[in-house]
Amino acid sequence: MQPVRDEKLLRDQSLMERVASGNPKAQEELVTMLWRRVNNMARHFSPDPTEAEDLSQEVMLQILRFAKSFRADGCVEAWADTIAVRTIMKRIRRLRAKWSFVHLDWIGSADPATATENQVLQRERSENIAVLLSKLKENQRMVLLLKLGYGYTIDEVASLTGKSSVRVRQLLRKGRTVLRKQAAKDPRWVELLKRGDA
Repeated sequence: MQPVRDEKLLRDQSLMERVASGNPKAQEELVTMLWRRVNNMARHFSPDPTEAEDLSQEVMLQILRFAKSFRADGCVEAWADTIAVRTIMKRIRRLRAKWSFVHLDWIGSADPATATENQVLQRERSENIAVLLSKLKENQRMVLLLKLGYGYTIDEVASLTGKSSVRVRQLLRKGRTVLRKQAAKDPRWVELLKRGDA
């Protein structure tokens, strides 16, 4: 299994070297590779599709701008998530009064008529998470989003957000305190909260 990971890291390194050198095709390839991931995260924090699009573009510009900072000890996606999280958090502090939580469809726009059982369950889970996270402050929302939605560990969330692991645990704990009150109203949310305890 390790060779597959190594091949991925080598491909990422090669791509990022070309992006950093200003190669237009490599830049286009990177944008194509990351756009949906970045846009999903932006949509999670902006109820306005135009605003989410603007934010996604801002994140992508930052990713291209800091391409030279990429280190091949990890994959491009994790590196890009770090830039996306920090860019989004910085911007939402400026636009806090205008924004509210919006549902994020993590499985795309699958046709409900042809969706598999797994896709239906995943859509339901994302809807439950969206409702839960809407009750939180931005910092709490971000750490729980990364933990519940993207499956990062606490140490990884700390790295992505630039916070200490202790601070991430505090935010998770405070967030869960708010959410437990909501979870009491719907048993489906209890399992989601357990995922945030790890």
